Amino acid sequence: MKIRFRYFLLTYVLFVVIFVFEKPLFMLRHLSQFKASSFSEWMSVIWNGLSLDLTAAAWLTVIPGLLLTCTIWSRKKLWRRLAKIYFLLASLLMAGVFVADMAVYPNTGSKLTANSLGALLTQPSAVFGDSVWSVLGGFLAVLIFAMLFFVVFYLCLLGSEKLERKLLPLNPLLFTLLFLLLEVVLLVPVFKGMGANGMDVSKAYFSANKRLNLAAVNPLYSAMATWQGKGIALPEIKFPIARKSGEKKEESGERKEGADALFDPAINGEQAKPSRAILNTPKPNVLVVVLKNMPASLVGAMGGDKNVTVCLNELVPQGLLFNHIYATSTNAADGLRALLNGEVSASQHPTTITQHPSPNTQQPSPSLVNTLRNEGYLAAYYSGLDLDGTNLRNQLKTAGFQGFVSQTDFSVADRQNSWGVHDFPVFNALLSELRNEKTQKPWIRMVQTASAQPPYTVPYHRVKDQLENNAFAYSDACLGHFISELKKLPQWEKTLVVVTSDCVGSYPQQNELSTGRFHIPMLLLGGALKETGVVDTYGSQADLAATLLAQLGLSHKAFTYSKDLLSDAAPHFAYFSTPNGYGMLSADNQLVIDQKADKNVIDEGKEKGQNEDLLKAFREYLDN
Repeated sequence: MKIRFRYFLLTYVLFVVIFVFEKPLFMLRHLSQFKASSFSEWMSVIWNGLSLDLTAAAWLTVIPGLLLTCTIWSRKKLWRRLAKIYFLLASLLMAGVFVADMAVYPNTGSKLTANSLGALLTQPSAVFGDSVWSVLGGFLAVLIFAMLFFVVFYLCLLGSEKLERKLLPLNPLLFTLLFLLLEVVLLVPVFKGMGANGMDVSKAYFSANKRLNLAAVNPLYSAMATWQGKGIALPEIKFPIARKSGEKKEESGERKEGADALFDPAINGEQAKPSRAILNTPKPNVLVVVLKNMPASLVGAMGGDKNVTVCLNELVPQGLLFNHIYATSTNAADGLRALLNGEVSASQHPTTITQHPSPNTQQPSPSLVNTLRNEGYLAAYYSGLDLDGTNLRNQLKTAGFQGFVSQTDFSVADRQNSWGVHDFPVFNALLSELRNEKTQKPWIRMVQTASAQPPYTVPYHRVKDQLENNAFAYSDACLGHFISELKKLPQWEKTLVVVTSDCVGSYPQQNELSTGRFHIPMLLLGGALKETGVVDTYGSQADLAATLLAQLGLSHKAFTYSKDLLSDAAPHFAYFSTPNGYGMLSADNQLVIDQKADKNVIDEGKEKGQNEDLLKAFREYLDN
């Protein structure tokens, strides 16, 4: 039996070794992006990616383990014939995933997704390029690596007849149970990788350098993580030509029109001073409070339900309320990207192969936090979520956050939900830090609530018989208590508080393409604020970066999609997208298009239809 156990362990180790071997090859293939990295960083890529490699290897070892179990009962060679077929298919899979991952990375700036893997079979030109030679070269690379991997398996496992020459064990039932138990133990990393929030590639993230984090991610794990619960999408159907007749891309000396004008520094006023200064201190502390899933429809001060956010309603007259702010999508991760990086949600066609997080995906996205850190700010993030069970860690690290308080920093008694810790202990942890703070450096902190999400069970019972509303009321009450305590601290006078939302979740139920599905609050508070009132300018959460940086006298030129809400020189509109449609809302026209039906479902305002050509051109700009 010893040889069977050795074969089983060797199978697992070989899969791990191949995955580890792929990482330096990936970095060598894209050496221009990694040549500045030190040897220790290359080793860190291998070490930090090992957890995902172990999990992916465990998936692939399950079937060989079952075949080895069969040899406990029979000395026939059938198991080895089946094993050869399996390892040939596994070699093709690993090679295909590895080569496709290297091929899509330069175009997407991200790891392999299930969409790209599906496109490898249905439309290989979308992965390898439009040239026939590129496609042929891609498939040749797959075959070469597949042959290499299979040779390794053959020499180490399949070429020997030792198992057939070994006697069968005297107690096959006992050893079968032991073997099955060993397989269950092997699958432990698989179960650990699939928590309440699904599979998470961010377990491999370790650096503020996004490229190093992506190099550490196992491509097979990445593809499976994006496929989980979503299916493999077909290749993208390109959006029809959207530019007006005669409208051209920017050329030297040519006046820009359409979507290009929205990104022109001269028109956007991105270097201009804000039309009004609202701060009374040049370097305030910045606290961004992100209320999870909070819609404007539950904020009484914005015309919504008056019985839910009673604390926020009382705070609105004390601050500056932006009354027409919209989320960029219905996805919380997109919401954080908008707030931290000033990005609008990229094209969300149901059939999209790749995502375009920024106009130049080869460069790291600009970050509000990193920009402030360059000015001497400290940065920290607070939430009751499990950062290792969500896809937050890389996003937060690459954004520039230095310190983190999350689920693992709280006692087991505080972890009352599968997703983590309720809002009150999180706000209290932040208050405790502020009360004991000794640094004189300015800081930016972000605290994100989590209680207003399924199953909506919270330790609070003010709004009776309305489970969901009561959860939002709890987050609001926690915010109200926190602000009242913050006002008692000396930091209050030098702090600007931004209260907003990441997105509108599944509650309250409404049409996906209604404008209310994206309408969120954005309120500025704090002792650093010298002006109160209501701003009716249309914008999105992505505009926070440019607005704040302009108030601090800092350039926001790098934030292509972010506009200063307090500048008369900038164009003001809100753009959002979902897999089924997209919209552009401005003071004169609120337009929403149903992509599947290819028709306008909302066209309101005093200038109906005004945004249609602009919206289509804007989307074409994003997709190019």
